[in-house]
Amino acid sequence: MAEIVGTITNLSDFLSKTQVCLSVKPNDPQQQIICLEADRKYSIPAFQREVRWDDNNLKMLLYDLSRSSKFLGNIILTIKSDHTCEIIDGQQRTTVLMLIVSCIKKKFGTKISTPDLCPLRNEGFTGFQTLLEKAFDQEAITSDDWNAILKSDDYHQLPRIQKLWNTISSSELLADRHKAQGLLDNLCKSEFNIIASYSNDVNTSIQYFLDVNLKGIRLDTEDIFKGYLFSQDSRELTRSLWQKNKRDVLRLNGVTQSSEEKRYPLMKLYEHFFYCDLYLPREGDCEYSTLKFGENFCLTSGFESGSTKYYEGSHLIEAIRDRDYLQNVLSRLNKCVEIMTDIIESEGPSTPFKDKFICAKKVDSIDIQNCHSMLKKILMEKEVIPKILALKYILTYFDGKPHAKEEYKSVYSVFCAAVLFTVFANKKESDTFYNFVRLEEWKSKINKWLYDYISSHALTRGKVLAAYKYSESDDDPIQQIRCKSLAAISNFFKVTKNGDNYNMGISNAAELCKFFGDKTVYSLEHFIVGECGTLHVKTAKYDFPYKYPPTIQKYRNSLFNFIFIPQPLNSSLSNEGLFIKVAEIHTHENEIKCSYSKGYYGLLNKSPRMYFQRYPTEKEIDSFSTEEDARAYLRQYRTEK
Repeated sequence: MAEIVGTITNLSDFLSKTQVCLSVKPNDPQQQIICLEADRKYSIPAFQREVRWDDNNLKMLLYDLSRSSKFLGNIILTIKSDHTCEIIDGQQRTTVLMLIVSCIKKKFGTKISTPDLCPLRNEGFTGFQTLLEKAFDQEAITSDDWNAILKSDDYHQLPRIQKLWNTISSSELLADRHKAQGLLDNLCKSEFNIIASYSNDVNTSIQYFLDVNLKGIRLDTEDIFKGYLFSQDSRELTRSLWQKNKRDVLRLNGVTQSSEEKRYPLMKLYEHFFYCDLYLPREGDCEYSTLKFGENFCLTSGFESGSTKYYEGSHLIEAIRDRDYLQNVLSRLNKCVEIMTDIIESEGPSTPFKDKFICAKKVDSIDIQNCHSMLKKILMEKEVIPKILALKYILTYFDGKPHAKEEYKSVYSVFCAAVLFTVFANKKESDTFYNFVRLEEWKSKINKWLYDYISSHALTRGKVLAAYKYSESDDDPIQQIRCKSLAAISNFFKVTKNGDNYNMGISNAAELCKFFGDKTVYSLEHFIVGECGTLHVKTAKYDFPYKYPPTIQKYRNSLFNFIFIPQPLNSSLSNEGLFIKVAEIHTHENEIKCSYSKGYYGLLNKSPRMYFQRYPTEKEIDSFSTEEDARAYLRQYRTEK
């Protein structure tokens, strides 16, 4: 492989036609390692991808250059014996930078002195050089040249490149000669790290391209976030808080040497925190209410802070530019993670958890117990989106300040909304929760959403069926958590409307507490499809095992395949057949305190599920003349019902 060398140079030297000899140390001719000849040509090989920059990328670059010169990264070249410099990495930036210089030259002519650019041949769009020389002036391009330009555009790059040119031409940063001169000066002073090898072998160039672009691990969202954070604030406390968060979130997620769950991924926590906190008014801060960002923390639309503009694609940390606030984010998130970890790891409310309830009137121990149980179920869920409500609750009420008893009870609304979203809502509705937590009146917005969602057609039969058909792996306890959560809100929760006010009420907080914690009264039973996947058919006439069809067996862990009955009754049922189970449950129905298990949705639906009335009876099975006919009837029933 050819020897590889590298050093730093500025853009003016890199793009100009003059000879440039680069040294390891500036102005040290004894250490010259790269010589860019005066007659050189730059070339973008055919194996390179097409131009991918869009106008937002370009606007950000222009804005950055309008403020100062920049380090523009690596340019990797293969220099051939005919002085052609193949651009192995950096062709996107080189193309865009040549467009900027050419546009300034066309727009201001001799009023601004611009570098005399080297030719740039794009092997996938050879007509690009003609466009650049003619400054995209179609009147100056002959019809033959125009046809040749279109014919040479192998990858259909012209529309995107034309759009980039138009964006540069219309930019307010080039509105007058003074602005354009300042931007050009910064551009010419901006630096690259030039890395070069000398080879005429095209395979060597391709190998360099593959090594640079296809091997290794690229920066992910966390790496980029951390980079921007530390560029804003490199104080020791900030670094230590970041490291502590990183460690503590591993524990929160239950990460061990043998498992790596993701209950609440680190970057989701940061994303959710900003939604919960960033938009609230704070003294001395600029208004963030119009700021929008995506899960990669890049702005999804432009944003202005004072006289500073940030374009779509800019990083959120750049737009905030407040290192004290960012350090405060890390510190408060530390405390939230500690609280969430304590909730997950403790069977019941710990002393530190109880101490979070600061109130002039003592908060009832039952409400504290229920709060712990409900937050734990939300945090133990696989679904991440509703956890933003739990985080909002913790940030709002576990902040070391006193709150009213009723405010702490808003956890019931948080829990109900999280359960309904997890079980029934379309995941595209996630923006609903993200919008709630941005508001000071977030609790009333949740209650209104609950009332509308339950009383309207939002909870359609189709959504119920979709939830019914959703199943987990055999050893996954998540469905049991979901079933118990759904049964809880069905039994004990009620949303009411009084004028413009929406309220969440609990029918019996003490019984709800028992429902969450007393497995003797509320034990879990596979009702329809048992673990073995076989139904024991035992009647006066028949006694045979009936194996559920595969299409039915897959619902063994389905959400609605569970009921909650007293432990003694559950034990007595053992592995009895369905008919015996139904008869026993019907006989002991008065002992079952869970109305959800009796067939009523309560909060969700006033109609009963009719568990004990709609199944085939012993008499129906015995009416068939042969066992095969009875089996056929069961298959038909299971398929259709």
